[in-house]
Amino acid sequence: MSTTSPSPITGSLLDGIDAPATPAAPVIKQRRKNPLRILLPLWSDTRLRYSILFSLALILGVAAFFTFRKVPQPDYATAPMDEVLNYTLLTDEFNNLPVDKRLELLKDLIDRLKTMSADDSSMMAAFAASIDTDKLRKQLEENASRLALDVWDKFALDYQTVPTDNRGPYLDKTLLEMTHLMETIGGVTDNRTDEEKLAEARKQAKRDQDMLTKGQGPTAGQLARMADLMRNRVGQHSPPQQQQRGMQLMRDMTRHLRDQDPVTGKPQQKQ
Repeated sequence: MSTTSPSPITGSLLDGIDAPATPAAPVIKQRRKNPLRILLPLWSDTRLRYSILFSLALILGVAAFFTFRKVPQPDYATAPMDEVLNYTLLTDEFNNLPVDKRLELLKDLIDRLKTMSADDSSMMAAFAASIDTDKLRKQLEENASRLALDVWDKFALDYQTVPTDNRGPYLDKTLLEMTHLMETIGGVTDNRTDEEKLAEARKQAKRDQDMLTKGQGPTAGQLARMADLMRNRVGQHSPPQQQQRGMQLMRDMTRHLRDQDPVTGKPQQKQ
C-alpha cells in the first residue's frame, strides 16, 4: 500500500487575505498667528490701555475738527488772496451768509483786486490754476449761481407783498436798485440819471420785442440751450418756490418795460 506524501506548502498562510488599508496620517492645520496677540500684554496693563484709548480719541478728534469745522471768514483787506478767493468762491460758509453780507464782501474783494499787489497777483494765478477738477468747478458754479439767485429772490420776495395797482412803480424802483447794486459791486460809475436809465431799459426792451417779431432774435436752439442753462445748471441750486418767484418777477419786469400790464400782459392804456 503506497502512501502519497502531502505536497509541500508554498507561499504564505496570509495569501488571499486582504490586509486592512493603512489610515492616512491626519493633516494638522497650523493656526495663523493673530498679529494683535502681541498687543494683549499691553492691553492687559490698565495704564497702557487707557493711554492707547486716549491717544486714539485725540487723533480722531483732531481729524474730525479739521474735516467738519466751518471755514472761518478771512479779513478781505489783509488775508492772503488765495484764502479770500477760496472762501468766496468755493465754500458753503459764504453761501450761508445773508445776501447783503455776501454782496458787501464781494465788493470788498473787487476793491482789493483793483489795487492788488504782486503777491496777490501770484496767489490769484496759483488759485486759478488749481481749479482743474470737476468738484471745484461745480462748487464755483454753485456759489456764483446761488448769489445771483438769492439777490434776485430778495427783490422777488418783496414783490409778492406789493399791491397790484402799485406794481409798475415798484418794478421801476427794483430795476434801478439792481442797476445801482451792479455798479457798486463792479466799481462802475454811470453818470446818467435814473430817468435816463429807465428810458434806455424801455428802449432796449422794445428793440428786443421788435427783433423777436421779425424773427431776428435768438434761434430756437439758442433759446433751448438758454432754458436748459437756467433750469438745469443755475436753477438746480434753488428750491422750486424760489424759481417760481424769480420767473414771475422776470416776466412782470419784461411786460412792464414793454408798456404792458405786469399782471395781465395787456398793453397799457396811454394817459
